[in-house]
Amino acid sequence: MKNIIILIIIAFFTLSTQAQIVLFERETDDFSDDGKNGPNLSNFSHAYMGYGILLGTIQEGADIRIPHSQYFQIGYRYKKKLFQYLSLGTDIQYRTNYFSLKQNNTKTLVDTVLHKKEKLIFKQIELSGFLRFNFSKRRGNFIGNYLDIGAGESWTMKLSHKTIDKTNNLKTKIEVNGFEYYEAFNNYVFARIGFNRYVVTGTYRLSNLFKPNSNYPELPEFSVGVEIGLF
Repeated sequence: MKNIIILIIIAFFTLSTQAQIVLFERETDDFSDDGKNGPNLSNFSHAYMGYGILLGTIQEGADIRIPHSQYFQIGYRYKKKLFQYLSLGTDIQYRTNYFSLKQNNTKTLVDTVLHKKEKLIFKQIELSGFLRFNFSKRRGNFIGNYLDIGAGESWTMKLSHKTIDKTNNLKTKIEVNGFEYYEAFNNYVFARIGFNRYVVTGTYRLSNLFKPNSNYPELPEFSVGVEIGLF
């Protein structure tokens, strides 16, 4: 809930800023490339924030609650313009995945004990590269509309197992860290559709989260969400 509130506040201010420059963007012709740094120039970099939902294939024993399973990310992006309609870029980001586990009789992840609430939280550093195809024919010095296609790798810094139970009006919260049953590195592919600073994104994880000898069912591999560029 806190993540949603943060994004709403950022969206309010960025929309206000954009409203002040839309007339300028539409009335100008393309800038000459006298400068080298800018949204539609040779080099451009900026921070961004993202929020989304985790979903995908449900394996028996690892059923998750949707849309309560969510992710939050913050990162930094660099884009190198190659041609008018093609750019190359890279991202580095910090991402937290919150898998909210359903409490039912089939649950085996991480055990069969049922709780009021239970989450697996993956804290990751991710590095990726992408190709950007820009669809805007005439524009000033702003990004425009585009499609990104890319791939990356994530490193899980920390995995936490959190449970909440309530007995006789007494709420008990337990967090356990230091697990060794997860894979430290994962790879993934993604696609993004952008409208200047606003982006819709989808990600598909290609590798397993858990080691083969753990005998744990895998968690869903898809995520969809939105991003806001901070520029």
